[in-house]
Amino acid sequence: MLSLLTQRVSISLATRFVVVAPLARRTFLTTPQLQFPPLASKDQKATGSDKPQRESPRKRSTKEAKEPTKAKGKSSTPRVDKEDLPPKRPTPPYFLFLSKFRKDIDSVGSLNENNVVEITKRCSEAWASMTQAEKQPYYDEYEVQKSQHVKAKEKYFNELDPNVLKAINKQRKAQGKSKLRGLPKQPAVLTPYMRFAVAFRSTDEGNAILQDKANPERAILRLGRAAGERWRRMSDEEKYPYVVAYNRDKEELQTGQGQNPV
Repeated sequence: MLSLLTQRVSISLATRFVVVAPLARRTFLTTPQLQFPPLASKDQKATGSDKPQRESPRKRSTKEAKEPTKAKGKSSTPRVDKEDLPPKRPTPPYFLFLSKFRKDIDSVGSLNENNVVEITKRCSEAWASMTQAEKQPYYDEYEVQKSQHVKAKEKYFNELDPNVLKAINKQRKAQGKSKLRGLPKQPAVLTPYMRFAVAFRSTDEGNAILQDKANPERAILRLGRAAGERWRRMSDEEKYPYVVAYNRDKEELQTGQGQNPV
């Protein structure tokens, strides 16, 4: 009896001092760090695949694909010299007078030759004060230069090399100028009506239309309409002189070109 009681007391005392290890409780020292999977890259998110994508080979640019250009040889277009340029146009009468006026100023020394504005102003005033008889020598000199220019231009284009003309037009295009077209075509013979229209312009009726500034319509349109109305009212006898002049000029033109008049 006593021994049984002694065993129970000893068991109760033993269990009181036994420390039970907390299996379910975790501490900072005992719990290992959690391992998370690596974040997916932007390329993997776009494709939806976890596999790393291979880098696509870099496309070769078109510039690199082209073969290196060969060095260009000498251009077939000839060089344009000063002698290859067409003859200069004749100097108008006023500029002929301006050239003489500048020489007279240089000889007298009344004006500073570098003052272009003052020289031009004085020259314009002097030209405006001159009579037609005083201006006539400059007009005569202009007509002489004009006839010489026509002959020189005809000779120039007849002897001009087409390659030189091509080079000149290329240069003029770069300078923003119009191309040289060669010799102008033979002017057409004026028809009988056109001859009458030219003559009608110098009549009193034509001058009245040209001088009428109050009308908002262009004078050249009103002049052409009035000439057409007058031509339709004219009889065959009144038109006859213009028809004769037309046939005469047409025959002369065809004879000069070696053709038989129609």
